[in-house]
Amino acid sequence: MNKFLNYLKIALEIVLVILFIFFEELVWKKLALPVKEYIASLKILDGLQVKISKQTPYTTLAIFLIPLGIAEIMGIYSGMLFISGSVIAGAFLYALKIPIAGITFWIFSFTKEKLLTIDWFETLFSLLMRFIDFIKDTEIYKSVKIKIANYKLYLKSLLSGDGSLKEHINKVYEKIKDTFKELDDSEKEDVQNKSDGKNSSEKPKKKKKKKNKSAKVKKDSDTINKKEGK
Repeated sequence: MNKFLNYLKIALEIVLVILFIFFEELVWKKLALPVKEYIASLKILDGLQVKISKQTPYTTLAIFLIPLGIAEIMGIYSGMLFISGSVIAGAFLYALKIPIAGITFWIFSFTKEKLLTIDWFETLFSLLMRFIDFIKDTEIYKSVKIKIANYKLYLKSLLSGDGSLKEHINKVYEKIKDTFKELDDSEKEDVQNKSDGKNSSEKPKKKKKKKNKSAKVKKDSDTINKKEGK
């Protein structure tokens, strides 16, 4: 029983780590964070930020929960579309969710202190942070993060200005080119061999025909000579 529970715990950790890293590396760093920073850089929203900051904690919470709820509903529905096989529709809906999530993170960035004055919100936020810390403390997470970091360094070295990526691509291209050249030469050689074999098989037949023809002429000549002798 304990062995089964350990396997179950490991499987659960793997699923949670994969989901968390997917969100952290792709959704947050590559999509949501750039959108949030772009929204924060818009001077036209400075007035709106000031107005939201002046609201009471619960009014601020309501403003925060509206885009958060919309984003989560879109995320759940896009997941349902993926599961049902509508991959394009699910991807499109999830892409629409990203800017709304960016707005949510932008609002939270300047309302966090006020929202944490609400006791139950502060409790939920603390539990969420503990959950994130738990995932980051797992060996699976640390191992995967090291591999991701090494992979990023490898890609960075390939894309650096030393031409290594270009040289690698050229080597692959030359190898493919040589392979096709060898196949083409081999095919030409086979055709030539077949042609030579056909010619060599036809020549004896012609000689045989000539031989048969000369024999027939000789036979006819002997017949005529016999008749004259008679």
